[in-house]
Amino acid sequence: ENDVDIVGISSLSGSHRALIPELVNLIKQDSLTPKLVVVGGIIPKNDRELLIEAGVSHFFNPGTKIPSAALEILESLEKLIIQSTES
Repeated sequence: ENDVDIVGISSLSGSHRALIPELVNLIKQDSLTPKLVVVGGIIPKNDRELLIEAGVSHFFNPGTKIPSAALEILESLEKLIIQSTES
């Protein structure tokens, strides 16, 4: 009934390589296409490309300040909304 704009996932278990792409695929199968998928937790830099290919747009490591993360996410969402209204 409502569109999903942002999906946030936290991963500290080390299973992010399998679980995050699977979750993103399941979300898409349910016809929910979020504008942004953000991930927090311990994600090694060499695993990020795989997750970007799966649809992740932002990564936040432990210790990230919540206001900084929120501002980054809102700025990205705003850009996407502006782009979608211009086209």
